[in-house]
Amino acid sequence: MAILRGYASKTKQITFKFPQFAQFVRHYAEGHQAQHAALRAFLEDTEAKLSPVLEELAEADKCTLEFDGLEIKSITISGFLVEKIRAVYKLIEENPDVPFPTEESLGLALPANVTTVNIKTEFVKWLQAQPQEPEILRLSFPEDIMSIVVTTDLLDRKLLEYSVLKIRAYLSTGHNVGYAQQKLREAFTALKDQVVQSMLREIVSRPGQVVENLLRPTEFGFSFWAHLASLILKEFKVKTDKLPQEFGYCHACYLIGLYNVYFKGLVQREQEVESTLKEVEAKIAGEPFYFTASDIYSFADDKGVPVSKRCPPDKLQEFIGKLTTAGKDELLPEVVKVRTSNKKEFYIHRSVILRLTLSKAFAAAREYKKQYSAEWFEELGNFRRLPIMVKDDIFIADLKKRMAREDPLLDALLNFELLYLARKGLVIEDEVTRRIDAILDLKKQALIPLDQLLGLDRKELFAEARLKLPVWKTIPLLKFLVNFLDRILGGPSAGVRERPARKRRRAGSSESAVEEIDGEEGSSAKVLVDMQELASFNPEGEGGGVAELSRGEDARAEARAERGSRPVAAEERGDPAASSGATSKERVAAYRSAIVGLKEALIGKDVPIDVKLKELAEKWNPLVAVKAKQDLIEDVNSFVRDAVRRIRRSLLIKPPDLARVKNLSAQVASNEAFAQIKRKEEFSLYIELYMIKVLGKV
Repeated sequence: MAILRGYASKTKQITFKFPQFAQFVRHYAEGHQAQHAALRAFLEDTEAKLSPVLEELAEADKCTLEFDGLEIKSITISGFLVEKIRAVYKLIEENPDVPFPTEESLGLALPANVTTVNIKTEFVKWLQAQPQEPEILRLSFPEDIMSIVVTTDLLDRKLLEYSVLKIRAYLSTGHNVGYAQQKLREAFTALKDQVVQSMLREIVSRPGQVVENLLRPTEFGFSFWAHLASLILKEFKVKTDKLPQEFGYCHACYLIGLYNVYFKGLVQREQEVESTLKEVEAKIAGEPFYFTASDIYSFADDKGVPVSKRCPPDKLQEFIGKLTTAGKDELLPEVVKVRTSNKKEFYIHRSVILRLTLSKAFAAAREYKKQYSAEWFEELGNFRRLPIMVKDDIFIADLKKRMAREDPLLDALLNFELLYLARKGLVIEDEVTRRIDAILDLKKQALIPLDQLLGLDRKELFAEARLKLPVWKTIPLLKFLVNFLDRILGGPSAGVRERPARKRRRAGSSESAVEEIDGEEGSSAKVLVDMQELASFNPEGEGGGVAELSRGEDARAEARAERGSRPVAAEERGDPAASSGATSKERVAAYRSAIVGLKEALIGKDVPIDVKLKELAEKWNPLVAVKAKQDLIEDVNSFVRDAVRRIRRSLLIKPPDLARVKNLSAQVASNEAFAQIKRKEEFSLYIELYMIKVLGKV
């Protein structure tokens, strides 16, 4: 290998023909055989003996061989040139006045395939490329500044270090520090003068720290280096006969200027990516609180630009991976991946798991109640009672199937381990945690039964559906007469019989058996979860909603009271209009006048009732989320409508007075479902006004 290097230095070439090199080896052996006996082997048949030696060196990556058939044609020792270039740069560390290596100073001709890089337009591209194997580059500078030679492995940091050493050498010469400070005052305000002095001193005394600052430039640091490099370049650009050291200063200024811009761009991109990732994390914790991977990649900023265009996919994937991995002392990762029965994956921030579960359970309870009410009303109207209406186990099984089909995410969230860990991670006790504690059965390590969790009492649902039926369909004797007439006449009976019952399987029912209604259901079982309390599930965890249904027994009692009440004499009621033989129109007019009077007594003539209701709702409603807020208002309204519905007949006989409205309002407001509403005065007035609004439509 030493002979190869010697021959390259003599010929100033790193690529040469094999025959000429073999001849050089033979002459070298003749002159040095006395000192090195091993060289005598190359005195005869040199090419044949030299070939296997060169092939061994090629296998060890010491050189590259070009063949013509089986014969070696040429030899290249590019590694030798790389070593020479690195050796020169090593000298710069010891003596910054040593010039950057050039083709002339190396004493070797560069291979024809060496890439020439325009320092202004192509240098940054090579900073980004960073090839694995070192390549030799010729860096071309503007004006009369000579080109330098560098290897790609020095670009990442070393070349920047050598450039800073060159600037340090410049500032250490003569009065250059004072000159630079004086010139930089023109670019910066007086307030920055001390900072400029400090940075100039740091270049001279701590060049290593200066390099670190350049790798992550601040706004001021970026501006400082841009002005300093420009200042030094202007000084030497006008010189026609530059010294070798002065060429080095120019090289260093160009390089530092480009490094400054490049690393400033990197810092800005890192900050943009970091900001984007924080935005992603915040959006995951926001509404609607659950997202697929596609949803996350589609998150957009205020200008509509998606995350996928503002953050490299690998960075986003790495970030999501960190969020979904639990730390050493964490019960749950920051973002939990929930897999549903239909094989979809949702990302949910652990801080919203409990609220989301309660919110979806609340919404599901409302929806399922409507579905069961409609389905069972239809079945009962056709004189059919399904097993699901009378057996709790069948009802619960149907609930589970319905939930898995209609809301797979809620089905997956209702997992004891998930909710338990999410609950355990919260030390603050609030309405949400109290409601979660109520559905966790710690002894059984399971959730309470689904019907209790949702507050869907089978018997109450049955009673509600039955209450909607016409009176004649609920009286066994009338029902018997209808069936009897149907059998005799073979067709519709007096226009009241509906189509005959037929056996068919209802959606969600586990059995097809159908029973004919024969009266009231058996004794009511104890309700484990009050519907009014369960219906207060909401995503904000504050206050509470109100169930739309009144208790089943109360509803049945009202229905029986309405069906069985006898007419009351006007004199007994004490109604002046009636006792004097008032007409129906007069009673209606008196009723309407009373309602108007109630409204005026509460809020005056000029304020519209809807405007006042909206104003009051904003005051008493403690919730923040729009949908939860609207749901709570609708629950209250529904409860008021139910209360009015119970007394609607008596109101037509005797219009309500203010005392009666306030009494009814107090009964509604005192319901335990509204315990979380703190502003009782506004709440009571809201109930009174809404009650008057409903009464106006009776």
